[in-house]
Amino acid sequence: MIKYSLLILILINAQPIVAEDSSYTVLSETLVTDTNHRLFFDLNSRLQESTQDASSWGWWNEFGIDFYKKIRIGNRDAAKVVLQVNWATLDSYPRPPGFFEGMDDGGELTLLSNFIDFSLDDLNKFNLRIGKFEVPYGLDTSVATQKELRNVLTANNLGLKADWGVQFHGSFEKYKYQVAIMRGSGSDVTSLNLPRISLPGYIVSARFGTITGSENIYGGENGYGASFFSASIPVDGFSDRELWRIGLDGQSYWGPFGVLAELNYGQDGNIDIYNAFVEVNYVTPAESLLVYSQLRTLNRNVTSWDDSNSLTLGVRYEISRYCTLSAQWSRFINDSESQSVGDFWTFQSRWRF
Repeated sequence: MIKYSLLILILINAQPIVAEDSSYTVLSETLVTDTNHRLFFDLNSRLQESTQDASSWGWWNEFGIDFYKKIRIGNRDAAKVVLQVNWATLDSYPRPPGFFEGMDDGGELTLLSNFIDFSLDDLNKFNLRIGKFEVPYGLDTSVATQKELRNVLTANNLGLKADWGVQFHGSFEKYKYQVAIMRGSGSDVTSLNLPRISLPGYIVSARFGTITGSENIYGGENGYGASFFSASIPVDGFSDRELWRIGLDGQSYWGPFGVLAELNYGQDGNIDIYNAFVEVNYVTPAESLLVYSQLRTLNRNVTSWDDSNSLTLGVRYEISRYCTLSAQWSRFINDSESQSVGDFWTFQSRWRF
């Protein structure tokens, strides 16, 4: 009964459709208002089926708290603080992220974006971010998908989405930059205690690109960027995953239609890696309905080319600025064997207040 309570609660609290954009994004980028702080509660429930796991259905239920605060000195914004804490449980959920203990998990406390952002000048050209934040690389930097079914990240490209570290960032006229040095630990806050002589790992990542507003707005802004990534990421107590990437990304909009694309090349050790991502989407003028299709491809040059592709179709419907419903279908294909290796059906309800 508990599994279905969140879905019922959301439908009961549904509001009329509004045009206000309430898509979830990094708090420090969008929740800047005349008030000095904001507090949000986030209820998120997912139901997923995987044909890779004998057509099993499973639940992912999550409760999150997001806190944002501006620190002012005189008439100047000196810093911004973002804290995001989640508690998540799994019940037979197929293919969960690696920080869970398996398909069944009684509860995991996860830290998302948790940082303080210092403003080093009054023109937003030089800023210093310290804490845990998303890796500045590719489309995922400029397209807000945190806690959404829809995402523009190729998970097995970099290996992680966020990490602890420091970042310098800012903007100059039409362009912005982000340069970060990070631990290489991802969600593993205990990796400093691994039995290793060396440090737990490192990430150096940077992106330079045009300044764009919110994505998926009717008649949105065009933009492009270039990224670099080099890392040594621990995979156990004694070995690292050594990798590097370079990438190009762009997004373009024509009225209700949008196209997003990203191309990457690099190496995992001595293995050449090529991957690409393309999304075509449609958004209504009121911005309440988003429909999208995505294609991902990953090519590994091992002894022979090993190609894998995935196709995703999804829809997100904003009932109100508090409530969003989403559905997504994904098929994972291995071209080298010319056969489907699994479908995923996922449904999400989200209430944010």
